[in-house]
Amino acid sequence: MPIRVVFPALLALLSCIRVVAQDATERGQAQFARTCGFCHGPDANGGAEGTNLMRSALVRHDENGDLIGAVIREGRPAKGMPAVPLNSSQIADVVAFLHKRLDESDRRSPRKPAQNAAAPEASESSETNRSLHGDRRTA
Repeated sequence: MPIRVVFPALLALLSCIRVVAQDATERGQAQFARTCGFCHGPDANGGAEGTNLMRSALVRHDENGDLIGAVIREGRPAKGMPAVPLNSSQIADVVAFLHKRLDESDRRSPRKPAQNAAAPEASESSETNRSLHGDRRTA
């Protein structure tokens, strides 16, 4: 098959996949707001009772709902979270929403400091502090 035919078809397929993923994310956001947002906040950043899911190791390590789905279905009674009766497609939509939120959150977060960056020497810190705030030892 000539590339002139395959390439446009591939682009159309990718466009459809993007639309389906966007629809799942929007449905997931609406479902999350109805069933989870009152505790975890409307954007999953935490609320009055629920934790910030953007900082959750479980959410960060989830792949295709393998971890999040179990928590939604079974709840966490010891932590005060009830099981939520959602079907598989509703759970998949909530998972899509949480993963999108996590991606957005990570893009806006400042980068971690370099692991091999040496901490400034105490004398450097003191010297910098004195140059910025004046030498208060003489006062």
